[in-house]
Amino acid sequence: MKLVLDWLVARIPTWVPVALILALTALGILLLHQRNSARLDTAEVRAELAQQQRDAAVAFAVALAKLRSQEATWRSIVENATRALLAERKAREQTQAAFVAARTERDGLLQQVAAYARGDPATDTLAACRDRADALGEVFGEALRDAEDCQAAAETEAANVRTLLSTWPR
Repeated sequence: MKLVLDWLVARIPTWVPVALILALTALGILLLHQRNSARLDTAEVRAELAQQQRDAAVAFAVALAKLRSQEATWRSIVENATRALLAERKAREQTQAAFVAARTERDGLLQQVAAYARGDPATDTLAACRDRADALGEVFGEALRDAEDCQAAAETEAANVRTLLSTWPR
């Protein structure tokens, strides 16, 4: 081995080891500089990433606040609509109860009118029959006028409902 080294030393010029040492030193300095630069770049990247995360957190908080505000508005609308629906259901139940009461009263009145129209065949005279017929004519005339008034009111309400439905937002 010593022979190989002696032979190499005899053949290599003296400037080559110096150049090799200088090149290795320059390479070491370059690697050190790159490592320090990479550390700085890493710190800058981390700082930038942290800033982006803070910005994203702020944007998320703002968006979340807007969504919660919108949710509160919608919740209020739903609660108001629910209250209105319950009030409408109660009113409808009261109206249905009034209709049942009116039907019961109507049936009773019809029975009374029928009994009145039949009269008492044993004691009735022609004049009594005519008086009852006149009275019944007046009652039915009044009933027809009330029915016409009711029909006109129903038509007005139906027109109001149609207008409301056509203008209601969808």
